[in-house]
Amino acid sequence: MNLDKAIKKKKVKKIIKYLKHHKVFYRVKAARALGKIGDERAIEALVKSLRDFYGSVKTAAAQSLIKIGNPAIDILTESIQDDDWFVRRESARILGLIGDHKVIQYLVEATSDNDSSVRIEVAIALGNLKAPEAVDYLLKDLRDEHGNVRVEAVIALGKIGDRKATRPLILAANDNYVPVKEACAKAFGQIGDPAAVDKLVELLDYPHGNVRTKAKRALTKIGSAALMPLRNAVFTHSYGGKTAVQETIELIERG
Repeated sequence: MNLDKAIKKKKVKKIIKYLKHHKVFYRVKAARALGKIGDERAIEALVKSLRDFYGSVKTAAAQSLIKIGNPAIDILTESIQDDDWFVRRESARILGLIGDHKVIQYLVEATSDNDSSVRIEVAIALGNLKAPEAVDYLLKDLRDEHGNVRVEAVIALGKIGDRKATRPLILAANDNYVPVKEACAKAFGQIGDPAAVDKLVELLDYPHGNVRTKAKRALTKIGSAALMPLRNAVFTHSYGGKTAVQETIELIERG
């Protein structure tokens, strides 16, 4: 039976065999078809396809596992410990997109993975799940040697919104990697803790426009608690910083 007939008749076992076909086209087509059918029997084979040499096959397999959803969780929580870094990374990403909170314990264990790309996807997944139990693990990531891991940890902490993260984020906002500063500024606005006001006012004087813009938005969200520090900053900030300060004051006063 050829692949098209197998897909039309939803012959899952036949389609699975095409995941090992020597032609990439057929492997991709089979992987996509299995996602549309959504049969649990395909899960193990799709996870194995995450090891395929070709990215198009890997991507198709990952997308199908996301479509299948919760039934794939048990195997994915095993494959997040796989020897292959790509399988671990995709397993973390898929688990985060499936969105079931029972996977959190497996994701927090993966925050210490030895591959930075895996740690990045784990942080993204935990942020998407808005998992408060992951805060302590994400706070450790703020000291990660890889800048993009630190960035995603900050973004995740902002999404979770736990004020426990405010003080560590104030320290993280001193990071020399500009995207971390940007992420911190945005996170302060999401968390809404007035304790971050002084740091945000300081960031209004930072030379990078994106940092100032995000700090301005965060201060506007925090509101009137920021007005006094902002008014004081008019006398201390640089010209560009003073402009940002005055604009922020106007936005807050307008309500």
